Amino acid sequence: MKFYFLPLLLLIVMHACTEKGQDNRYQEEIEQWHQNRIASLTRPDGWTTLIGLHWLNEGSQTFGSAEQNDLVFPEKAPSFIGKLTLDADSVILELNDTVTININGTPGQKSLRLRADTESQTTYMNSGSLSWYLIHRGGKFGIRIKDSLSEQRLTLKSIPHYPIDENWRIKARLIPAYEGATIDIENILGQVSDNPLAGILEFAFQGKNYQISALDGGPDAYFLIIADETTGEETYGGGRYLYVDRADSTGMTYIDFNKAYNPPCVFSEFATCPLPPEENYLPFSITAGEKELPHH
Repeated sequence: MKFYFLPLLLLIVMHACTEKGQDNRYQEEIEQWHQNRIASLTRPDGWTTLIGLHWLNEGSQTFGSAEQNDLVFPEKAPSFIGKLTLDADSVILELNDTVTININGTPGQKSLRLRADTESQTTYMNSGSLSWYLIHRGGKFGIRIKDSLSEQRLTLKSIPHYPIDENWRIKARLIPAYEGATIDIENILGQVSDNPLAGILEFAFQGKNYQISALDGGPDAYFLIIADETTGEETYGGGRYLYVDRADSTGMTYIDFNKAYNPPCVFSEFATCPLPPEENYLPFSITAGEKELPHH
């Protein structure tokens, strides 16, 4: 009789091996995702290099490393770089005659109108390991400063995260938003802005249905800003972010909470991170994805 059970036993073993192989591939995929996160954060212009932010007032303000400037830059910057003039929605840079910096990789220009990071082409300025550029947030203009030799960039090797668990990859249905729909998103500075709403992602968890408002994350993805019962405890108090593949032709996609990640504000006090809208608070613990950094 035992010979009759051999084919069945072989099928069971093959099935178990297949499942184990799939588990291993998923584990490797998420581990690679974590490695890519570190690589992105520690690029020469990654979030770990953000070391300063100066908001501009209407009119002219001088900037450089000397204390006499209106905007005091880090010590490694030239003492008196020039001045920035804010006139309504325009910011003009004028460099001092004795100063040469790179502007979009080229030295020599002494005066120009700066383009902010919300425009098609941002104006990047740099001197040595320092770089800076104009940002526009909630009607305010500011100068963001990065240092490619920042200590955090050179020392960040890993981010704490929950054990990888494929059960947190959950099927979801897209309820498309009507054309032109927007959602108010507040950032960490208290500024509120309208953001295009792609739709609502609906999913089931432990027998109950939940919904998350999904923002436009580009041609291939939705962008989620979420909070849950771990927020402010094991994970960052300002919530976490997550990209989700756009729904297929049947309106279905997957939310993989193993890829929930920390906002830039975890790595720098000078970031202007959007916060989760009230409707994106999930009343259960998402024990997947990145955790808070120890120093926060």
